Amino acid sequence: MSTPDLTTVNTALLLLGANALTQTQLTTQSLATAQIMANLWTPTLDEALQSHNWNFATVRAGIDCGLVRLTCAPIWGFNAQYGLPDGSCSPYCYMILETNLAEDQPWRVEYGCSLGIAYRVFVTDGCDPSILYIGRVDDVTKWSPLFKDAFAWELAYRACYPLTRNATLLDFYQKQKEAKWQLARSRDGQESRTLMRFLSTALTNVR
Repeated sequence: MSTPDLTTVNTALLLLGANALTQTQLTTQSLATAQIMANLWTPTLDEALQSHNWNFATVRAGIDCGLVRLTCAPIWGFNAQYGLPDGSCSPYCYMILETNLAEDQPWRVEYGCSLGIAYRVFVTDGCDPSILYIGRVDDVTKWSPLFKDAFAWELAYRACYPLTRNATLLDFYQKQKEAKWQLARSRDGQESRTLMRFLSTALTNVR
């Protein structure tokens, strides 16, 4: 579970026209408003981070640096299984984007077990795998400003009906948060450059 950030929660409440909370109220959930915002925080953050390949939430991990080779091998199909980053050493892994494995070295993400302990595992025949993945970066100081703004609007949208019981307001907040997410994703996508590769060598071979 992620700890709600007071400033972001109060920004969402401000957008709703609701009273701000103190840190004590949010931590102890002494008010109904605090309970709602605290309960919405983690699922909203998980969905927001998984919805796009955010640059600030893109993490690299390798053997003994987020990836841990497990003692037990898969029952069949692959030679080795690795525990995925779980938040103890590297941010919790939502989904893998790339690996350092060759194209002829398949891999999968599964639910596995080693010495009686259940893990979310990365199985492969490749040696010393490294991964690039989307992680649970819940430190708000690492978020981009546009993500932080869009997340506050998303939180306001989800809290709108529980706090106001006004269904007619939902359409307004939905449109606002979708516009904010569109802008955040667009600007985030401009913050990288991929290596261009030819998909076919036919023209080169003819020459």
